[in-house]
Amino acid sequence: MFGYPYREVIGMEVSNLVAPESRELVLQNIMSGYQEPYEHLAMERDGSVFRVEVHGKIIPYEGRNVRVTAIRDISERKRAEEALRAEKDFTETMLNTMLDTVFVFDLENGKPLRWNRVFNEVSGYTDEEIAAKKAPDEWYSPEDLEKSKLETEKLLQGEKAITVMSLITIDGKKVPTEYTASMINDTQGNPKYLMATGRDITERERAEEQIKNSLKEKEVLLRELYHRTKNKEQYASHHVHASPSISGARR
Repeated sequence: MFGYPYREVIGMEVSNLVAPESRELVLQNIMSGYQEPYEHLAMERDGSVFRVEVHGKIIPYEGRNVRVTAIRDISERKRAEEALRAEKDFTETMLNTMLDTVFVFDLENGKPLRWNRVFNEVSGYTDEEIAAKKAPDEWYSPEDLEKSKLETEKLLQGEKAITVMSLITIDGKKVPTEYTASMINDTQGNPKYLMATGRDITERERAEEQIKNSLKEKEVLLRELYHRTKNKEQYASHHVHASPSISGARR
């Protein structure tokens, strides 16, 4: 592990096996008789540094107490943990730069698993409050939950699921949201989690309503113009037919 021949290790100072930045910690634990596992940086013969987990115990030996230490190289474990941490940070950054809400929950028990900052901002709930709720039951009306069930069935049958539901915020406000959902399978390939990406369509619905109202106003105006034109045509026609009678009367 350290690169030393067995004979060189016998009688060697412990500090020679410890990286300079960890020597104070190791010496303190030895002097205090600390017997719980802990981590520190170790140093190989060539000066290379790696991380170890050590577990020291005080035992009697030939009439005196000695410290026996088990040392485990945890470099690979730490590299794997760092890779997972980096992947998590990347995923969190990606999720939190999205403008849409992202929400993942367990299909079986409704436990919220992942969500992004936008979901917090739109819903008004803290992470702790979200984690304590059941999804999707506590964020939507009964009518929308029926929609959710239908869309989930579509997903389970391999179809796409896109629907509009109103997210109920912490203050009771309803935010119309267009959701696109997808399934996440477990290690056996069975549907386990549901991920929903939601886009606030409040402005879109407002614009659609304005267009609809504008079209209605134009329709009313066109009808009014039609009736006015029709009335003018009828008046002109009546005037034309009435003119000969007036002329004859004058003669």
